[in-house]
Amino acid sequence: MIDNNTENINFWFSQKIKKYKIIEKSLKFSHQEAIVDWDHCLVSIVGKKSGKTRIVLRSSSEHISRYIGRTKTKEIELRYMIGIDISSISEPLIEDYEVNKDQVRKHLPNETRKHIKRVVFKLDDKYWLWEEHLSTFIRYPFRRYKYL
Repeated sequence: MIDNNTENINFWFSQKIKKYKIIEKSLKFSHQEAIVDWDHCLVSIVGKKSGKTRIVLRSSSEHISRYIGRTKTKEIELRYMIGIDISSISEPLIEDYEVNKDQVRKHLPNETRKHIKRVVFKLDDKYWLWEEHLSTFIRYPFRRYKYL
């Protein structure tokens, strides 16, 4: 059961999307699907409406920027935010997983492209909240996730 609580929890977030190509400054979507993995997400449960729970995920990463006209590069922070409405959440599962298998995110560090065991919550049929499996999780499986 999901508690209507706004405490932040740090997770990976995976999302099933339609594959796309950029053609002449526009997106062309295909019927093929891919899974995108987002690291270091802060998860906030912000409320319920019409039987669904709204979850907001935030993440940020640092990149080198080369804006047009700039004479030197500058390190910038990009921030990401997505809100999703879900109607179901699974019990936590432990499963094998290949991080960034579909390679949608091209610039993830090489150390994140690996096979792992993960502890995962499935949200509806196209979202997952998870983290890499830790041996201590077996002893205290629900204490850490009391808000989900």
